[in-house]
Amino acid sequence: IPLPGQQADVAISNCAINMASDKGTVFRQIHPMLRPAAQFCISDIVITGDMPYKIRQAAEACYGYVAGAIDRNQYIRLIQKSGFVSLEIMDEHGLEIPQNILEEFADESTIEHYRQNEAGIHSITITGYKAINIKPVIGLSGVDDQSEIAELLSECKLSSHSVNPEEDTVFSIQYRNQLVALLSFKTTATCGVITALATHPAFRQQKLASLLHDHFIRDCQLT
Repeated sequence: IPLPGQQADVAISNCAINMASDKGTVFRQIHPMLRPAAQFCISDIVITGDMPYKIRQAAEACYGYVAGAIDRNQYIRLIQKSGFVSLEIMDEHGLEIPQNILEEFADESTIEHYRQNEAGIHSITITGYKAINIKPVIGLSGVDDQSEIAELLSECKLSSHSVNPEEDTVFSIQYRNQLVALLSFKTTATCGVITALATHPAFRQQKLASLLHDHFIRDCQLT
């Protein structure tokens, strides 16, 4: 993709990537043009189950854009291998092949095999975030306004019950001006304990709890 790196906040594709012969390359080219923690939303066509060749021909005759479709799980793995995290299936539904079209391409036994194996063509909409290799250089700032906490939690796509501002101290955690998480912290005379950690989807799956705890304890000079 002839665009400068880390410029886009969102990448959107509507039923196009399935037509590419090398879908992995497409995802790998999308990744660098997105800013850190940027989101993508892709709608595409995928295949599920064991689809006989004749049935696939019938599908292509009915839906032209099926030609390059691949297995659903393989499609998702290609996205993950390209560096995207927190994938979420926002919508998925099957596309029916009319019986008269099936009968033009396949015999009765092939159609029966297709029905029994629950193979199918699916329209799928997936969202996710560009992963960030976070380093322990994190900005911490206290948050005591309930509405601000709710707003930040909404950005993390979590409920207001994820942290407890009434009993604990709440901190906003940022990395390069990007919200990473909200953290509830309780202190005693001898120790500090993280009581809750609400993490932005782009930073999940990165073992943040231990990283943040070590960094937070060191910065607060607690033992």
